[in-house]
Amino acid sequence: MSADARKTNNEIEGLNLRFGTLRLLGALLETGSITQAGEQVGMSQPASSRAVAQLREVLGDSLVENGKLTPFALGMQSSVQHAISAFSAVFTPHQFDPENSQRTFRIAAGDYGTQTVLVPLIRHLAKTMPRVLIRIEGWSDDSFTMMEKGDLDCALYAGDKLPDGWQGHELFHDKMVLLSRIGHPIASVNPVERVVMNQGMTRYGYVVARQNDGIDEIAAPRIQLCQREIEFPSLLSAAMLVAATDRLMMLPEKGAQNLFRNFGLFITRLPASDITSNFGFKVIWHGRAQRDAGVQWLVEQMHEVLVLKKEPLSAFMR
Repeated sequence: MSADARKTNNEIEGLNLRFGTLRLLGALLETGSITQAGEQVGMSQPASSRAVAQLREVLGDSLVENGKLTPFALGMQSSVQHAISAFSAVFTPHQFDPENSQRTFRIAAGDYGTQTVLVPLIRHLAKTMPRVLIRIEGWSDDSFTMMEKGDLDCALYAGDKLPDGWQGHELFHDKMVLLSRIGHPIASVNPVERVVMNQGMTRYGYVVARQNDGIDEIAAPRIQLCQREIEFPSLLSAAMLVAATDRLMMLPEKGAQNLFRNFGLFITRLPASDITSNFGFKVIWHGRAQRDAGVQWLVEQMHEVLVLKKEPLSAFMR
């Protein structure tokens, strides 16, 4: 670096150039008047005069003479405007353009979240925002860590509490129901009392679909006494066994509706007094994505689609 360049850098550092001074320079290059430039950026006459004096000293040019910009000032107009725009862009919230975006959103979800939220969401986006894609990742022990690192954008979750630094938006409420084959002895009692349900689980056995999305924790207190448990990795495979045997299965009613349609199963309500079977299902994300305009748009889309897609359970229950 030459001596002149080092001198200029030192002088600029000494000036401690603030964004307000840069804006004043931009206004001066636009108006050719110190007074008008100061008024344009909200700076008093004395303050703007001092700032221009500093700029003249550092830049080695008067910038304005007899109400006209100097050749040096004219030559730096474009660079100054680019600098102002770049500086402003740093502090301007990113705008997400869904109509032109080709972003792929990565979402952790189990079978229940996929059925109740993502299927209608993807169907909606395919019609309105065909370039936006959804990539579904199964829930795992690493899902929270992946969201924290930015490897996942958000997740669908039924857990009651979130760690510090996490955000969530509740999409809907649901409650647990009991699923059995049509003609099952326990299906004759609707709603089923807890003691009858426990006896049925002990006698006929119970099917579990492990999803790690918080649903298991809600069902756990009701099945902890059941020793005849068979575990499946998905709701579909578990439902196939329920349809073919006397084993029982507990899951949220919105998921039960879909399985009822596909497998001809019977849905039995739990007692109205069993309020612990009610839960809120939500979309969650790490605080790092709080200002991600794309993620916030996606959450809004989920909410909109689910508000419009309301199907009465009465059509599928006895």
